[in-house]
Amino acid sequence: MGLFGNGASSLKRTAKSNPRELSNELDEIKKWVDDSRSDNRNCAAFAINKLADADPGTARVLLSECEQLLDDSSKATRACAIGALRFIAEEYPDEIVVYQQKCVEMLRNDPHDTVRSRAAECLGHLGTETAVEALTNAKNNEGKPAVRQTVFDALDTAKETGKSVSEPNVVNQGKNELNRTGMLTECPKCSSSLTDFDGIPRSCPGCGSAIKSFL
Repeated sequence: MGLFGNGASSLKRTAKSNPRELSNELDEIKKWVDDSRSDNRNCAAFAINKLADADPGTARVLLSECEQLLDDSSKATRACAIGALRFIAEEYPDEIVVYQQKCVEMLRNDPHDTVRSRAAECLGHLGTETAVEALTNAKNNEGKPAVRQTVFDALDTAKETGKSVSEPNVVNQGKNELNRTGMLTECPKCSSSLTDFDGIPRSCPGCGSAIKSFL
């Protein structure tokens, strides 16, 4: 029964007391991510956040679960999920850059101040041109002083770290999209839109290229 015999609340207690122990309970964390109750999903998000802070290398195996929680109805759950991406991005920015556009959207549109702040921090650790552009726009448009200060700090981080993270190109973005959703949405060769009839299309309707040759 592992650490979670008393339910999702045990997950949060362990995350607070010894988050590194969560590395032995990854399947249990995944189970709570899919739970129908918001409070249980929040416990899972909290655990992922604490694990990412303590052991970002191990937390990388929960990136798809983290992505799922970015769209949760609970602002606290979204904050934990984007915060986990922030911690992982600090050490492994190349693995988080595929979530860059989602971070940009959350920085621009999420109604919760903490979520926007965490998105800004994540973009700061990526430091790509897209990230800097989004942060610059937020610097000029963010209405909350605390979030604006985080945006300024994130811009400084992007400049000071000097990390060279490549923007996702069409082929690599297609591969990452396949890893996370099981399908491609755009032909890597001609950029034609692909319709998902049966998992991955066999060939592009635009140029006729065999899609699987790109995977």
